[in-house]
Amino acid sequence: MGTADGSDFEGGLGGWNAGTQASAVATSTDQAHKGTQSLKITRNATASGYLAVSNSAFPVGASTNYYFQAWIYTSVAAGVIRFDFDYYQANGTTYISSFTSAVPDTALMQNDWTRCGPISFTTPTLTGFVRTIPVSVSGFSNANTLYLDDLFMGRLLVPRGQLVMPQALTRTSTR
Repeated sequence: MGTADGSDFEGGLGGWNAGTQASAVATSTDQAHKGTQSLKITRNATASGYLAVSNSAFPVGASTNYYFQAWIYTSVAAGVIRFDFDYYQANGTTYISSFTSAVPDTALMQNDWTRCGPISFTTPTLTGFVRTIPVSVSGFSNANTLYLDDLFMGRLLVPRGQLVMPQALTRTSTR
């Protein structure tokens, strides 16, 4: 099976912003799954919602099968993360729906990288863009940090079984 890199944060934030569960997001050299940088997320324990969100939506085809995975590092002993997806029409602004727990709850390894996914999914009819949204499910306290790296979203081409990465998740899409 072929692979391709997605968001590795080597080129900066790429449009990622702190969500309601985070007090800050920044690129960091503290930890990196590959390369030298990752997205460092500092948890705000008092908020519900999501950890971070990318303003850059990933362009996808409607009613098409895709594959997604991401890597997360934390020093927290019992952290649990999931990924939600928000789907938008081709104009990039018309919201279609959300896929809560697109990547189901994943218990993170302490002081090591944990792969979230891989999962395969089919985009809804009329979808033109998808946003990935990491969500803290449990185990994190105020000021705990976690690192997000090497997000990948691509299509599995059949019958050859090759993964294709049409665009990285950190690249700004044009709308």
